[in-house]
Amino acid sequence: MNTRLHSYRSGTPALARLSEEQRVLVEQVSHSPCAIMSIRRRAHALLLLDEGTDISDVSKRIAMDHRTVVSILLRHRRGGIYAALLGLKPSLQKRFWLALSPMHAA
Repeated sequence: MNTRLHSYRSGTPALARLSEEQRVLVEQVSHSPCAIMSIRRRAHALLLLDEGTDISDVSKRIAMDHRTVVSILLRHRRGGIYAALLGLKPSLQKRFWLALSPMHAA
């Protein structure tokens, strides 16, 4: 078991703040009806985390597992918005969507 994930339960680690441009793009993705549902949910979680919402609260509001929220946060720290939204090894479907999305310009 990865005990590192449990250390985040006590408090929200500082999220590298989204720039204004990044926030606009993530908001577009979170509201885009053509975005893959999992990507929209991750975008919504990223926005809440950027606002300083506690990981547990994000998990409850989006009905997402606590570990998934922590994973989004860690992927954002390591690989930026693309990694946070698409994962480290995005599927062909997600890569195709990215090529057509507003995120492609970022």
